[in-house]
Amino acid sequence: MTPTHANDATELVTPWKHWGDPSDNTDYFHVPALSPREAFQPLINKYRRLESLGTPPFMEFNNDLFPECGRAPPEDWDEGAKVQFRVDYDVWQAKRKLADIYLECGWDVNAVEQSGFRRADFIARREKYWRDVVEPLEQEASRIGSDRSDGIIP
Repeated sequence: MTPTHANDATELVTPWKHWGDPSDNTDYFHVPALSPREAFQPLINKYRRLESLGTPPFMEFNNDLFPECGRAPPEDWDEGAKVQFRVDYDVWQAKRKLADIYLECGWDVNAVEQSGFRRADFIARREKYWRDVVEPLEQEASRIGSDRSDGIIP
């Protein structure tokens, strides 16, 4: 959801998904306006349930391609793209394991207030995990990507 418009008179927002709307709609006027709570609550819930994660230094968006395909890239891709896919999948999977660290540090996916969450413990464990696991995988993915002549996965 990409809330892109707010009407000050009504205090409503328009939750427009520019990538999911029909290609003939280049604006958001066909999308009904909602209260901020109605518009943002589904997004907030996704983060609370750890479906999407904030990761250093970017956001990890739960890419639909990886859960659908698993570690197997589409058959019609060339071998270089398949190798890149597998390495990118490993990076994505390593980032998804951050959800386990959240849970181990007391994150409650059902609670609004995270009173049992041990933030300092989480940050220390996340930094170590990121340095020891994710960064080496990202470096490998970057190396493989730069070795490819086109650098693009179809």
